[in-house]
Amino acid sequence: MKIFNDFDTQWKQKEYDFVVNKFWEENVIFIERSIAYLIMRWVIPALIVWSIATFFSYIAFLLMTDYSIISWILISITVIFIVAFINHLINIYLDYKFDYAIVTQRWIYTYKQIWFFNSKNKELPANKIRSIESQRFGILWNIFWYGTIVIVTDGSMTEKDENWSHIWWKTKITYVSKPKKITKKIMELCLTHGKL
Repeated sequence: MKIFNDFDTQWKQKEYDFVVNKFWEENVIFIERSIAYLIMRWVIPALIVWSIATFFSYIAFLLMTDYSIISWILISITVIFIVAFINHLINIYLDYKFDYAIVTQRWIYTYKQIWFFNSKNKELPANKIRSIESQRFGILWNIFWYGTIVIVTDGSMTEKDENWSHIWWKTKITYVSKPKKITKKIMELCLTHGKL
């Protein structure tokens, strides 16, 4: 389903199918966010906020018998807080559902959906890769087997940075399942076979 111009719910699948048809499935690495992203950034915060909102609503209900101004203030704050948090949850869900990266022997393509109306994508040539790094921090990252992949590539000279001798770009892909394994696959695909 396509909503407006920048929000296509089938975009990720269309892009993957297009790339697979062009480069074959064994030459394509598809990276999307781990379910841990949804658990850590959506489920757990939602439970915490729901508990806090319930507590404040209960306090406001107890004070409501006196029709005090404090109860109305508590209810107003709770409603505003819930609306703002629902907005945050929608954004997190869109990140989980639509953000992805596709790696081929020729390039690395990353896509990020920013709410319903905006998107940001980046295409990095595979032959410009300088380094690929996988990162995992803390006990939860190790328990749920997720982490971050950092790709550093050579950049290009522009009018603004013409005084610099070397420019580079860094791309981070966060909450990736088994980042070490994916990093190794990217190395094999881009740095071993992709160098012509």
